[in-house]
Amino acid sequence: MNELVIDGVSKRFGKYEALRDIRFTVAEGEFFTLLGPSGCGKTTMLSCIAGLEKPDSGIIRVGNTVYCDGATGKFLQPEERNLGMVFQSYALWPHMSVAENIALPLQLRKVSKAKQSNLIDSVLEQVGLLEQRERYPHQLSGGQQQRVALARALVYSPSLLLLDEPLSNLDAKLRDSARIWLKKLQKEVGVTTIYVTHDQAEALSLSDRIAVMSTGNMLQVDTPKRIYEHPVSERVADFIGHCNFFSARVVDKRPDLHVLQVGENLRFGVSSGKEMPADGEVRIGIRAEKLELHPRDGVAAAPGTVANRVPGRLDEIAYVGDHYEYRVDVYGQKILVESAQEFPIGEVTVVIPENDVYILKADKS
Repeated sequence: MNELVIDGVSKRFGKYEALRDIRFTVAEGEFFTLLGPSGCGKTTMLSCIAGLEKPDSGIIRVGNTVYCDGATGKFLQPEERNLGMVFQSYALWPHMSVAENIALPLQLRKVSKAKQSNLIDSVLEQVGLLEQRERYPHQLSGGQQQRVALARALVYSPSLLLLDEPLSNLDAKLRDSARIWLKKLQKEVGVTTIYVTHDQAEALSLSDRIAVMSTGNMLQVDTPKRIYEHPVSERVADFIGHCNFFSARVVDKRPDLHVLQVGENLRFGVSSGKEMPADGEVRIGIRAEKLELHPRDGVAAAPGTVANRVPGRLDEIAYVGDHYEYRVDVYGQKILVESAQEFPIGEVTVVIPENDVYILKADKS
C-alpha cells in the first residue's frame, strides 16, 4: 500500500515557522489537495515530501518506506524517493523534443533504450500526445506543454505524484478543460496525488479530500462537500466561497430552534441541532448564496422580533455574469447576497435559512 503518512512535520526558515506540527494521511490512489493562500505553507509541505526541503521534525512515510524521520535523522534524497513532480513552470528543456524530455527520468534510472521507447509511447498515448512525440516545447500550446510535463512525471510509475499549481499558467477556458482531463487521467492511472493550489474551484472540483492551510497550520481536512458546507472555522469559511460573518449572542434556546441576536435589532432562529457555546457568545457565518432576496412584501419582521424574514435596503449591485452580487443593509448590518434574480436598488426582504447558519470556532493564530 502506497499510503502517504505525514506525522508531526514542522519546518522553520530562521525565525519564520513555515509548518507547524502538520499531520495527515493520504490513501493509495487518492487525489489530495493542499489549499490555501500564498505563504500558508502548502508548497513548503510539498517540497518536504519531495525531499527538496528537510523538515526540522516529524516523519514522512510512503507505505513501508520512510522518506525522513526527524528523530533518527534519516533523510532520503529526492532521487531516492519514487515520486514524480510537475512544477508550475513545467520545466521542459527547450532544445529537446517531447520524447527526449520524457526520457530524462528513465535515463537517470538506467532504463534500456528499447524499454524507454515503449514507456514513452505508452505514457504519450495516455496524455493524448503520441502524434507530438518529435515536436519541441515551443511548437506546443500551453496545455500540451503541461501534458508533456505530466507524462514525464508518470513515465516511470511513481508511488506519488506531486503537482505544484500546474494549471496556473493556462487561460481560464483551458484551465476548465484541463481540470476535467486531469481528474480523469489520475483515476485511470490510480497514482496517489498531492496537489497544491490557491484556487478554490480547482480544489473543490478535483479533490477526493482537501486540507485547508493557513500560516503553517492545517485548519481542516475533509471532503470538498463537507469543507464547503461544514467549515470548522471562520478562516476556512472565508477562504472558500463568499460568506457573511457576525458576532452573535444566544438569547433563547427553544426545543425547535436557538434564537441569536446580532447587533441591537436583528434576531433570528437557527436549527436547535447546532451546538452552541456555554457562554452564549458565538461567531456565525452565512453563505451569500444561501440568503434569499424578495421584493418588500409587508411580511418582514419588525425590529427586535424573532424572524428569519427581515427587512433590508439594497444599496449596491454588481453583475458578475451568471448571478448578481447585492449589498444589503439589515438593521445596520451589511450583508452580501448572491442571486440569479435581478432586483432594483431599494427596499427588500431578506430570508435567513435556519439550517444554513454556521457556528464557527476560533482559528489558531
